[in-house]
Amino acid sequence: MRNKKKEHRACCPRDCYDSCSFVVTLDSLGQISHVRGEKDHPVTRGFLCPRGAKEKAHLSRNRVLFPSINTKTGRERVSWEQAMAAVAGKIRETLENHGPGALLHLDYAGNGGLLSSYFPQRLWNALDFTGTDYAICNNSGLAAISLHYGKYYGIQPDEVVSRKLVVFWGFNSAVCAPHLWHRAREAQKKGALIVTVDPRFSETSQQSDFSLSINPGSDVALAYGIAREIIVSGTADTSFLSQHTEGFEAFREEAMKWPPERVARFCGTPIDAVMSLAEAYCERRPSATLIGIGMQKTLGGSESVRGLALIPPLLGLPRGFFFSNSSAHYIDYPSITGERQRAGEKRITSQVSLARGIRDGNFKFLFISTMNPAVTLPDSKAFLEGISREDVFTVVMETHHTLTSQHADVILPSAAHFEKDDLMIPWSHRFVRFSPKFLTPPGEGRTEVEVMRELAGLLGCREEWLFEDPLECLRNALSGAFVTGTFDDLLAGKLLELSTRGENEFQTPSGKLEFYSQEALRQGFSPLPRQPELKEQAFTLLNSAHRLYTHTQFQEVFGPIPPMVTLHPDDGMSHGIKEGDTVRLSNAQGSLVVKVTLSPGQRRGTLWIAHHAIDLEGNPLNTLTSTEPQEIGRGPTFNSTEIEQVSLQTMRFSPREERKTLELQEAQCKKRLKCQHRLS
Repeated sequence: MRNKKKEHRACCPRDCYDSCSFVVTLDSLGQISHVRGEKDHPVTRGFLCPRGAKEKAHLSRNRVLFPSINTKTGRERVSWEQAMAAVAGKIRETLENHGPGALLHLDYAGNGGLLSSYFPQRLWNALDFTGTDYAICNNSGLAAISLHYGKYYGIQPDEVVSRKLVVFWGFNSAVCAPHLWHRAREAQKKGALIVTVDPRFSETSQQSDFSLSINPGSDVALAYGIAREIIVSGTADTSFLSQHTEGFEAFREEAMKWPPERVARFCGTPIDAVMSLAEAYCERRPSATLIGIGMQKTLGGSESVRGLALIPPLLGLPRGFFFSNSSAHYIDYPSITGERQRAGEKRITSQVSLARGIRDGNFKFLFISTMNPAVTLPDSKAFLEGISREDVFTVVMETHHTLTSQHADVILPSAAHFEKDDLMIPWSHRFVRFSPKFLTPPGEGRTEVEVMRELAGLLGCREEWLFEDPLECLRNALSGAFVTGTFDDLLAGKLLELSTRGENEFQTPSGKLEFYSQEALRQGFSPLPRQPELKEQAFTLLNSAHRLYTHTQFQEVFGPIPPMVTLHPDDGMSHGIKEGDTVRLSNAQGSLVVKVTLSPGQRRGTLWIAHHAIDLEGNPLNTLTSTEPQEIGRGPTFNSTEIEQVSLQTMRFSPREERKTLELQEAQCKKRLKCQHRLS
């Protein structure tokens, strides 16, 4: 008699706003037959993004199956014992010859699970490895909001439904946060106005009630302009401002310097558009200001984020914005990673500037997990040159083969989600579900916890906390973290809700929301948001998410990230470029060769490429991006990348390559809509 199909529930561990809950059906052989979104989950509500719907294909293709070592004659499959002995031996050698400062652990959010990403850090903390500041994504925005609020959390996604104005500021939610976008559309059906502010006429712009296209990096000017109109119209909530804030008069004085005419001129947008948005904030209350991660990856990105986050309190909405909510929860992360147990301060290096440090030989041993830095770090060329040095030994633990793993001295196969126990804490919403193991890894994949413990044993580590039961560790770290239910309920399969900090709690020196930040003064920054001068440049290269990929993941399912650049038809005409041409984009760091698509929705003077694309010559997009971090938060400046020259390039393609490129172009063109600002 055939076995019945079995269903399992698990949480998506990827770097995504939505952190969906899966229902995975296994066939009679214990293999995945179907993956769908959990219908009763408050956020997922029965549907998945295109990536989540393709989990079955993703987990079965391009997997790292066995340990391997790179030798003079090529890559050789080895046993786990041989691979681990080689890794442990190299760690000892590096410690003896160069000290712990030459050992680097490099990871990020390829899998955000507490047992995949956080708990294994205990070994590197015990060995005094150098770690990074984790600034490659949203750190500048987090640091900027914290200057004024103490902690950077804002509204919860389910609150968006009750708002009368929803502003997506530099946030293409329809692509990168579809469940949050669905909540905004619910609000829209109830009469709310959806507005998008973005240099690019994005998928979210296309479905909004109206959109404002502004010069890249001019967000603070627009924020001050809106603040000024709120103040002069008498709409500001004076009671809230007097009771819960400090420094408003200094902020007011700065806002008065930005009348509509100046804002429109600086932002490069019609005055009517500026006034329409300001009036919407004044008249449609309460509002939600949803701030995108990508918009703060600019030279003045941190300034932009804190400028936007100070609009809601003018209207009596203390945390009426959203950027990230991870600081809203009561979870003891340092005890999970071992930072609380380790002796001494952790050695930290800049993640944004890391590529050149590796190229220059500052690190001799790298252990890389849950990240594909050869593609995702600024200055990809420098990174690849660094890990190709003979005196740099690189270990990569991965589920799938990547550009980074191709250059590794040792590759270790990792178990993927569904193949190990884990717990993912969402960074936008507050609902958590434990993900139990219900599949066997293909080949010889192991978990990060297993590898960390085995290495600890091989290296003779004596710290008891390295060998603590991981579930007991999580139980202690999440003690008191839930509104209802316990950690045992979580292990039993129940969906629990995390406790969140109050909207009127401000963890600042004054205990109030500080428009004029004392902490910024202490750190040597402007106490008020500052609008940077906009640099004149030939083209500004913008990049953001593509609906089919989570960073570099899912290319084994959907094919390579399209090596295509979008520009405005007028820019194309002035450079003699037509739809389908091949062009070379160049700046002081290097160049990329990509295909062209023209769109009236692309702002003149800007270019757009899906982030982490690799060009037609095999060069990552980040070949062109700077390793100079921002001041506040030390974050990247991906979206301030200057392109000095766009030139036609003659290339020959095989019929198959040409057909593939044309198919990609056709798909892009079908999605294109006429760019008309719809002002209500």
